[in-house]
Formats: sequence, C-alpha cells, structure tokens
Amino acid sequence: MEEKRLDAAESLELIGRMIRNTRQRLERHSGRPFLIWGYTTVGVSLLNYALNLTGADPNWSLSWFLIPVLGYTLMRLFPEKRPTDPRTEIDRIVHMLREAGAKEVHFRSSAPKFLYPCYFGTDIDSRENLIAANYSTQEIADMIGVDSLGFLNVEHLPKLADHSTCGFCNGCFTGNYPVDPPRDTAKLKFERSLTERQKTEEGNL
Repeated sequence: MEEKRLDAAESLELIGRMIRNTRQRLERHSGRPFLIWGYTTVGVSLLNYALNLTGADPNWSLSWFLIPVLGYTLMRLFPEKRPTDPRTEIDRIVHMLREAGAKEVHFRSSAPKFLYPCYFGTDIDSRENLIAANYSTQEIADMIGVDSLGFLNVEHLPKLADHSTCGFCNGCFTGNYPVDPPRDTAKLKFERSLTERQKTEEGNL
C-alpha cells in the first residue's frame, strides 16, 4: 500500500482533531487515570528524593514499588465517571441498563463501521459528519458509555443476503464505489437553506 503524504493543511487538521478528541475525553473524565498515575509517580519520586537527601537506609529505594500499589488502589477508589445524562437513544438505553443494575454493557452493531460518504442513498457528503471516520472504536464506546463496542465485519456483509442475485453497494463501509463518486458534493447544490430562502423572499418584497 502506497504511503499517503499529508500536506500542511491536512497535517494541521489532523493535529486539530487530535487536540479536540483529547479535550473531549478530558471533559468526560477520561483523563482521570493519567492524573492519578501522574500524581502517584510524582509523590513517590519526591519521597525518594527526600529520603536520599536525609541519608536514609538504601532499602527505602524499594518504595518505588509503591507506584503500582498506590496507583491501582486510587484507581479503584476513584473510578472513571460515566455520563449520567442520556444524549442519544443509545445513551438512553445504556443509562436505563445501568440504572437497572447492569454491571457491564456490551454493544454490538449489526452493520460495519460507516466510514465513507454515501452519494447514492443516505446523502452524506463528507467524512466530517461520520463519527466512525473520526473516532476510534474505544473512543465511541467511551462516548456512549459502554464497556465494549463491536461492529459487523465488512467481509461478512454479503452473507446478509446469501441468495440474492443482484449486487450491493458497500461504498460507505469500504470506500469502493460501483461508479466514480461526484466531484462536487455540496449538499446545498440543489437545495437552499431556510435562511437563504427567507433572505431571497425578503429581497423580492
């Protein structure tokens, strides 16, 4: 496979997306493990530094093993918070399962990841509008609050219609379209937004 080289604009967009993803994870308390392990490491390091300055017994160097012990303990005492307010239908279902006492929630999708624009059916003209194209499976699982998330393997997609005699387009899953996709993909090419329509009507008055 030929390695894709990013130009300056694409590199900046990629960096910006990574920063946004990190910010969102921190806002959902996903950064708590990093803080716990970071503070634990700093605390034990300062302890060892102080002991070295005071000429303590060399056996105190074993205190470095406190890092995993304290880190694991604190992780158990302060687990990652999960979102409490349902934002989508999936969030609502997951929230109901948690409220009902489910200790773990595992979600499986009956379709592959929707990764590419669909020009022939669902009218999605850009990858920017696709969650699976911009976030990893684990990130999506964190968003909807499930313990694990899985998608149908795209290779198994034809088995859904084993006895069908016609072909099916899987371009939105694989990026391989039966015909060349259109170059001009502006969604408002043949549609005008309500605001633009109102401005036009006001201008004709």
